[in-house]
Amino acid sequence: MAAKTNTSYRATFLLDTRGVEASVDSLYEEITQVLTQLGGEVTKVANHGSRPLTRVSHNSKQDTGIFVQYDFTAPSEVPVKVHEKFRLDNRVDRIMIEKI
Repeated sequence: MAAKTNTSYRATFLLDTRGVEASVDSLYEEITQVLTQLGGEVTKVANHGSRPLTRVSHNSKQDTGIFVQYDFTAPSEVPVKVHEKFRLDNRVDRIMIEKI
């Protein structure tokens, strides 16, 4: 059986912290833990802070958001699992994962 090879990814999360009582730092740590639990190894976390959105979602009506980027290595099935894990989480507005 062949060993699984890891690929380098960059995940950009747009966070919606309206109404969230926990600190934003705890949310960053929670996302890091999920990436690790799914089989990834986080190599870098970059908080780009709150920025205005170019396109406002009809559902959230949010005009600013906190952008956080995670560089990680993981098997090829992990990006799909990340999207599934955060699909219903109201604190995560959007996710974009790309190979780097």
